[in-house]
Amino acid sequence: TIQNLDAHEDEIQALLAERDMMVQPFIASVKTTGELSLLFFEGEFSHAVAKVPAPQEFRVQEHLGGANQPYQATPAQRDFAANILKGLPWPTLYARVDLMVGNRDELLLSELELTEPSMYLTYDDQAAGRFAEAIQRKLSPVSA
Repeated sequence: TIQNLDAHEDEIQALLAERDMMVQPFIASVKTTGELSLLFFEGEFSHAVAKVPAPQEFRVQEHLGGANQPYQATPAQRDFAANILKGLPWPTLYARVDLMVGNRDELLLSELELTEPSMYLTYDDQAAGRFAEAIQRKLSPVSA
């Protein structure tokens, strides 16, 4: 935590000498709700996945025991993620907006994946079809 960050200064400096790092605050809801991944095709919401950690863990990655499960995003979560995409300077074919619920129940952006994200297509029976249709629209010639 930030309160004991100074106690780890030597360890942090040693790690920084070996590689780049990013430090972010701990969000308690990750242990219960996990990280929410909302998938969009051409700016339209497609589906969502909750990435939850293993017991006694806070990291959600599968190689650390985390699990992915289908998730019904709330209208507020969908709007929050869609507004992030609207702020981009260009439209995207696909995007994954990863959210967390903050310590005061506010929505927080944890990652915006625009290149080679895990799409979690197997967590929604129609997702692969929606993605294929979006690709087809991009590749189809524009009618005159």
